[in-house]
Amino acid sequence: LYANMVFQTKKMTAATSEECVALANADLDHIAKGVYALCESQEEVLQQTVNFNINVARKQMSDTGACVLGPDTVSWEAKNQFSKEPKTLSLPKFSLGSTWLGQNADAKTPSPVVDLVRELVGGTCTIFQRMNPEGDMLRVCTNVQTADGKRAIGTFIPKMQPDGTENATVKAILEGKPFRGRAFV
Repeated sequence: LYANMVFQTKKMTAATSEECVALANADLDHIAKGVYALCESQEEVLQQTVNFNINVARKQMSDTGACVLGPDTVSWEAKNQFSKEPKTLSLPKFSLGSTWLGQNADAKTPSPVVDLVRELVGGTCTIFQRMNPEGDMLRVCTNVQTADGKRAIGTFIPKMQPDGTENATVKAILEGKPFRGRAFV
């Protein structure tokens, strides 16, 4: 009788253990599907927000005036955002209509378009100027700040990344397409 009870107990323990593992796996699968659906939903909401913010930025630029590269040039001490390598260059003055974007590194001094975009939608905004035939892009006006609290003007996104691949942001811009995705700033 004792041997039969031990046998039955072991059999019940094994069955209970199998059922618990099956329930746990089913629950984990359910949880994973729920987390995935939540991530998809969040991505959709974020993309809608980005699209809205881009439309606000386009409207602000349009209201300020057409992009104009003037006959006068401006000297820049540009810094590669990846390697920190400096470059001295001279570029045409970039204006929107009659408003020169300037070289405003002071976060407390207003800059056209980018600060209004932040005020309206709370997002970061940068206006780039192509700095060479390769397609490197210089931040000439931005509300993005450096670690020391200054505007990140004068930093540039090189067309080629440190690993030798083409920068997706610059690639899209050079192809006349919008870029939507993560970008190192």
